[in-house]
Amino acid sequence: MFLKNFEYAGRRLTDFNCMLCSFDDVGLETVSVGTDISFTSIKNRNSSIGKRISADYGEDPYSDVLYICKSNCDNSNNSYFSQQEQREIIKWLNRPDYYKFKPIYDVDSDLYYMGSFNLKAEKYGDNVIGFELTFTANAPFGFAEKDILSFSVANSNSTISLNSDSDDITKPIYPTVTITCKQEGTLTITNKRDNSQTILKNLSLNEVITLDGEHGISSTSLGSHITFPNDFNYEFLKIITTYDNDINEYLISAPCKISIDYKPIRKVGI
Repeated sequence: MFLKNFEYAGRRLTDFNCMLCSFDDVGLETVSVGTDISFTSIKNRNSSIGKRISADYGEDPYSDVLYICKSNCDNSNNSYFSQQEQREIIKWLNRPDYYKFKPIYDVDSDLYYMGSFNLKAEKYGDNVIGFELTFTANAPFGFAEKDILSFSVANSNSTISLNSDSDDITKPIYPTVTITCKQEGTLTITNKRDNSQTILKNLSLNEVITLDGEHGISSTSLGSHITFPNDFNYEFLKIITTYDNDINEYLISAPCKISIDYKPIRKVGI
């Protein structure tokens, strides 16, 4: 699998007439361009994914390195970056927040990361001929594009199942779950892998419950359900992966519609 391009914050490297490359050290000098960002983040107890709370220009703790140059690097002056071109590259890549970084290979791939770049200029004499890009992600892994699975449960005590399709066996995935209630009363969802139970009480017909397990946030569509904070046991639905089993089965106690939205984890390099 050959990395030929990448997309970041909605734009591609080739949009800037650039390509991925490597440099030898003969006559080159790597210099700072004042873009080193150090990220401070916090994590919900259910997640390995960091949420940025600040970004300061300083030491960067995590890196994957890429090199770029102009596509028409033919030993002519056209291979040098003008000041305007340098500014455009730096403005695009060096951001004090996390954006979607998607490597583009010579074969189809759904891999992406969330992060930002620090840059250093590669200079030959007085001219900038490329950049060293240090990528900082918000997690120790990448992701596949979102899976959104929908289930319609017509009968009480029915079972639904899904395949986690995740590479991480160390910690469960906590998806965003949207539940539309089709029966009043109590709804219990039991994960048959570990018998954990998500319990919701005093539900109304057509009430919509949203459980964002990654961030530990729960909500109801009914403002009149004022007891909701006490009617949820705060056991967020989880998706478990082990070496030999990616299948998760859930026992649903009452009729409802369920949407499960999650990002499978990918433990592969850029």
